[in-house]
Amino acid sequence: MKLAEYLKEIESCGIKLGLVQTNELINRAAYNVECGKKPYFIHIAGSNGKGSTGAMLQKALRSAGMKVGFYTSPHLAAYNERIRINGTMVSDEELELEFQKLYPHALAMRENGKFVTYFEFTTILALGCFLHNDVDFIVWETGMGGRFDSTNFVIPEVSVITNIALEHCQYLGDTIEKIAFEKGGIIKKNTPVFCGVMPETARNELRRLATDRNAPFTAVEKEFALIEHHGMEQIINTPSGAVTLALGGEMQRRNFTLVYSVLEYLSKKFALDFRKMLDSMAQVSWPGRFQLLKNGAIADGGHNPDGVTALCNGLKEFFPNRKFNFIFSSFEDKDTASCLKLLLPLAKKFSFMPLADSHRPSCSGEKLKNMVQQIKPDFTAIETFDSLAQYLAKNQGVGEGDVICGSLYLLGEYFQQTSFAELKNI
Repeated sequence: MKLAEYLKEIESCGIKLGLVQTNELINRAAYNVECGKKPYFIHIAGSNGKGSTGAMLQKALRSAGMKVGFYTSPHLAAYNERIRINGTMVSDEELELEFQKLYPHALAMRENGKFVTYFEFTTILALGCFLHNDVDFIVWETGMGGRFDSTNFVIPEVSVITNIALEHCQYLGDTIEKIAFEKGGIIKKNTPVFCGVMPETARNELRRLATDRNAPFTAVEKEFALIEHHGMEQIINTPSGAVTLALGGEMQRRNFTLVYSVLEYLSKKFALDFRKMLDSMAQVSWPGRFQLLKNGAIADGGHNPDGVTALCNGLKEFFPNRKFNFIFSSFEDKDTASCLKLLLPLAKKFSFMPLADSHRPSCSGEKLKNMVQQIKPDFTAIETFDSLAQYLAKNQGVGEGDVICGSLYLLGEYFQQTSFAELKNI
């Protein structure tokens, strides 16, 4: 059995909340992690911004001379993107080697009636890669949750919660407070927790959890101010002076403000050069998040109202008085109508298509068109396509004024068909 075959086989196992199988797989593989010893974990949860926040943290730690593993999900074009060491995706050969070590243990569990899920297996696969590469730090991103997330077996150096928004309500709860409780499951006893800008009700719930666990609590209530921007690059005012951030948009300023607090803590605890880490923000990259492509198009993976609001704010800030062609797809379990309502004031045209992902139902082009016309009946600049490939063939690609958005999976399709090379290093 090869890794690609196995991942395809277990993709349909679905979601299983809880850590019982994860812990058993770790124990069978004898992967030992211990609080207060290398590798040091930075555990990140939140509704949006986890990947960008992680990308900034790993870049900063690398600039201070640390060897850093970065685990994130989902990927855009290739599974390897989920597991990076010093910013570079692990190779197919190394992944296959780690798979052959772990697979017999998952198979033994299956023989006892325990079917390891895709996320459980890939999380421990990432852990094996990092342990066998002797990294100093692991920037460790949760999946959708926190409390019952497969990543939540670690006792980190710090817990980081980016923000809280309504999402995955069938698993996490139907209120902001319930979702905050689930995401706050990564807060550990006596371990500092840093929280980003979020609704007050969410922040209060996280503060309550931190108090119960005697976890020092730091909350960011407003992002640092923008001094100016040059293209997508932002110059930001901080207590340590101006910092250049290569990622554009208000949400990235918000994420950076949170990162600043985390780095300030880590620099003191591990005697790292704080200013050097801040200066590294000028080189940070994170594909698919308000990204200006070489052809002039924008690619953004915001897939819920909070993420799409950030996209709209970025477009208005960096491209004032402009209208855009939104190339858009969405899964059926998302709050798609709210996202389209946010995009409409900035839309010159919509181009809709379903996603190619075969395991989750996505909205057809016609369904998306009907959503727009229910919101604004007189908006008629809408085209529907059977696929992104069909759109790209008809329009000979994308360019200035085009925004590919609505789902990270749509961006993944785009990169698979165009320029996967720009995803390999961050």
